[in-house]
Amino acid sequence: MTADRPAAREADWNGDWSALTREIVFDRIWSRTGLTTRERRLVTIALLTASGADSAAAFHLRAGIRDGIPADDLYELAVHTAVYVGWATGGRGIALLRSAVEETAAEEDTARKPATSQEPAR
Repeated sequence: MTADRPAAREADWNGDWSALTREIVFDRIWSRTGLTTRERRLVTIALLTASGADSAAAFHLRAGIRDGIPADDLYELAVHTAVYVGWATGGRGIALLRSAVEETAAEEDTARKPATSQEPAR
């Protein structure tokens, strides 16, 4: 009997977790018709920020911006959330929003730049 290799086992876990996330969260929950994608995104951002799940909140902030939710609307969401879950949490949400705005702007700038030729100088 061979011992489990931690790296291989963790790779299996990562693949399984990704598949479960895709199947349950996105295929089953996000595809339901009760809320619009925008409404789901706003609720998700508020809940993740309130619970301190910063990396997941940042992911959804960037996705919301890419989906066309104006940064000003996301700012208002952070202000509104702060009243109910704590001022510091709202401030953290605004910091996450700032980063998301910067990151998506940088992505857009990169996407707009034309490909440059890599020919050596003569």
